[in-house]
Amino acid sequence: MIEVKNVCYEYSPDEPSLGAAVEDINLTVEDNHFYSLIGHTGSGKTTLIQLMSGLLKPTAGEIYIDGINICDKKIKTRDLTRKIGVVFQYPEYQLFEDTVFSDVAFGPKNLGCDEAEIKNRVQKALKTVGLDESYYEISPFELSGGQKRRVAIAGTIAMEPDILVLDEPTAGLDPAGRDEILSEVKRLKDERGISVIMVSHSMEDVAKVADRVIVMNKGHIAMTGTLSEVFSKSDELYSMGLEIPQISKVILKLRENNVNIKSEIYTVKDAVTEISKLLKG
Repeated sequence: MIEVKNVCYEYSPDEPSLGAAVEDINLTVEDNHFYSLIGHTGSGKTTLIQLMSGLLKPTAGEIYIDGINICDKKIKTRDLTRKIGVVFQYPEYQLFEDTVFSDVAFGPKNLGCDEAEIKNRVQKALKTVGLDESYYEISPFELSGGQKRRVAIAGTIAMEPDILVLDEPTAGLDPAGRDEILSEVKRLKDERGISVIMVSHSMEDVAKVADRVIVMNKGHIAMTGTLSEVFSKSDELYSMGLEIPQISKVILKLRENNVNIKSEIYTVKDAVTEISKLLKG
């Protein structure tokens, strides 16, 4: 569990005129949930995940992970990697080892795992992202963009964090690649019971995997809730420069034209199911 209490982060405490990147943030991230963090560019999303992962220290306030105050100067970043793993945008640019196996093994080695544990973790992580043994000795630089992304995510998974943070994990991928990455992360969350926090600009991606949504606006948390609770407030989202999923717009138009279909539909899959019921009825 992550608890963020009255957290602020100023760009430069010596220059208050620059303002705060995030201000008065209070948030609880509970175990075994898939959170999506959304907001317009510059709303404070990336700053917030850097604070929650200990990469930035707040100007004010406190952040706890499983009851441990990560703002304490005694807490080392290395200690946090056992609790929270972060995959930043375009993580494939951070690959550097000669083989896929050795790249994924880098994190567990740094944690001090023995050879047997390293091998076990690497195999499990690569299996989780859909890469079998035939990829182990291949250079990561010979892979496709989507495969490189999987290797980079596997490197974080291999450290077995309790919380996985993903910053735009599907950015730049084709539709098939996007769906594969999302389904693999969702399966990981379900199988291991971890918490996932995903930053995304795609409301379609959010609707496919998230069960909780956090909306940021101008450095503040504007709203939190389930998919239904957040996406039902379309006017408020529009005012913040955000959208609802395209299929949800179609459903609203159908309802405006007296089609008796439920409003809480956020994915194409759910829309097909509901429309099929109507046609059969």
